[in-house]
Amino acid sequence: MIVPDRPAGLAAPLADVTRGSGHSFLGTGDLTLPAMLVASAARAGWLAALSVSLGALLGLVAVNLIFRSQRVRRPMPALPPIALGAILGHLAAQLLL
Repeated sequence: MIVPDRPAGLAAPLADVTRGSGHSFLGTGDLTLPAMLVASAARAGWLAALSVSLGALLGLVAVNLIFRSQRVRRPMPALPPIALGAILGHLAAQLLL
């Protein structure tokens, strides 16, 4: 999945999207694992699914902040912070609901 750094990047032709062109690249696992956790949490209720979704989103924001803070931007795994956020969201839902 290709995610632009700015909303204007949504209109960029796919042929113009390269490394360093203001786009981030996410693998399918970066989307599939949190989606499976959200679906699993949905069995407990929509608030649990929402908390897992928000946790995964906060993990994605953390990855973006870490990536932008690098002096020399290199590819890095995005799944660990996303999964950690989703798991913390699940734990919060279990403790609060």
